[in-house]
Amino acid sequence: ERGASTGQMNKEYSDSNTDVSFASFVWPLERWVFSAYYSNQLNFASEQKSGPDIVNNTVFVDTFHNDNAIDASLDGYGVSAAFRVTDSFSIGVTINQSNLDVRSLDNWQVDHYYDVELDLAVIYPEYTKEQYAAAILDEFLIESSVDESDSDTTFNVGLLYSLNSQWSFGLVYRQGAEFDISTDTVGTFNFDC
Repeated sequence: ERGASTGQMNKEYSDSNTDVSFASFVWPLERWVFSAYYSNQLNFASEQKSGPDIVNNTVFVDTFHNDNAIDASLDGYGVSAAFRVTDSFSIGVTINQSNLDVRSLDNWQVDHYYDVELDLAVIYPEYTKEQYAAAILDEFLIESSVDESDSDTTFNVGLLYSLNSQWSFGLVYRQGAEFDISTDTVGTFNFDC
């Protein structure tokens, strides 16, 4: 059986944010209320490095590396209007523009993938693992990346009925945003013995 010795994995996460997360302006009139707002709904960054993870026994000297990172943000800008139809019934409408920015990278690298060291071990049993590794080049690199931005316009409609000063009932229809983000994947392969 092949034993594995796992390399150190470093992770960095942060939940601190100095950006403005929400701001609004409200203009009330007698039966109307108008407002404009900005909201930051997502601001996330992560970076992770793994490797080398080494599969190491008598012959095999495979190494595996993985690095990935992501930086994503979602901002919204909107305007709202509400109208009090009666003293107990109101209706409101919101139009929102959402902007999504995504940057990510996922990188996988494997050295000595085909394990042709085994063939050399049969032909040249006197060689060491290091000599096999120096004589063989069989590796691949696969990388997936995203560098995209997209936006969508959505709306909400809300109804509010006040039964009395203690009880109110509301109903909201919300259309969620949809974003199209594409991923680019490339691979390089180098096999030689």
